[in-house]
Amino acid sequence: MGIIPGCFMFALKSSLSRASFAISSVLLGSALLVSGCGGGGGGATVPTATPIPSTTPTATPLPSVFSDEFNSGSLDRSKWTTLTTTSSLQRTQFGNQPRFAQDSDGTRYMRLPLDTYVPDAAVRQAGVLQMYGTEVAANQKITRGTGIAFEARTRLSNPERGGLITSFFMFGQKGNFNGTPPLTFDEIDHEVLTNGLLATPPYTWTNSYNDFIIPQTGYPSGDSYFDSTKTIALPEPFTTGYSAGNWNVYRVEWKPGQVQWFINNQLIRTETSGVVPDDSLGVRFNIWAAQAPPLGWEAAYDATLTPAQTSSANQTYTLDVDWVRVRTLASTTGTVRSTSSSRLVPLSSAEIVRGLSGPGYQSKGK
Repeated sequence: MGIIPGCFMFALKSSLSRASFAISSVLLGSALLVSGCGGGGGGATVPTATPIPSTTPTATPLPSVFSDEFNSGSLDRSKWTTLTTTSSLQRTQFGNQPRFAQDSDGTRYMRLPLDTYVPDAAVRQAGVLQMYGTEVAANQKITRGTGIAFEARTRLSNPERGGLITSFFMFGQKGNFNGTPPLTFDEIDHEVLTNGLLATPPYTWTNSYNDFIIPQTGYPSGDSYFDSTKTIALPEPFTTGYSAGNWNVYRVEWKPGQVQWFINNQLIRTETSGVVPDDSLGVRFNIWAAQAPPLGWEAAYDATLTPAQTSSANQTYTLDVDWVRVRTLASTTGTVRSTSSSRLVPLSSAEIVRGLSGPGYQSKGK
């Protein structure tokens, strides 16, 4: 196994917003893996936000079109795929596997671990990939139609530990890597950075991408690149009442021309600038750690989160997921969207899916 350490960054700017895109290249065996920063930006300054009044989502959810309660004690492989060790993101190697547990009150949940010990000795000794993270991706994608609500109940085991990134996000991509049409992706992120929880004021991180063109494809990023990566300072009630270590419900409402983000039914952001995905999206969860600046994601990096050189020194941090539910939304005109029209679109074997590898997937990543 050969390892090529190194990471480089493309800084992409648009008139709408500012974002950075980090790409790490690691040669694992004969496969060259190229990964993006998973919705995060680089070096962004946390804004001071005016508290937003508590708002309950106005649209009435209809029957579920995709869900998992994670009660069975194992991952339903008909619904989910996990990233393998051929996938990486900044200083995190994926391939760690979800675990399943139960609280004393009977709550059963999926647990995604991030370990500071990387079990592959060659990878560990190279020193580029220093953490061992987990990502699960739904095997199906959902079309937007008149509106979709994505909702998940999650918590962090160690919100006081800086440098952790946990994500509940929706992702889809199309096109060809270094081909025509170019490889592009759509994405909506609900991310919790523990650095943000420890900041003053504390903040969360939200992203929306539409037809983002990956820079290494050789196509001009301005052709159809939209980005609205933003940090959103948590509204005032969350500074005293919100704890990422408790169960919280994160929700995204995705409609034509609009994306809204909620935490515990409180609206924290509305995006209507045209940076709204329009391709089919699939649900994903992950936990990982950023690389050091200037190549990595500065807002998410913590130098005190250090790799372990022995398994006995390993530290494990986790993202717990109680359930995920995806529902159609009633249209604003009163026309109800049927569940059949909000169809689940299976991933084709030829489609490049971010970070995934194995049968039916190409490990080129976002």
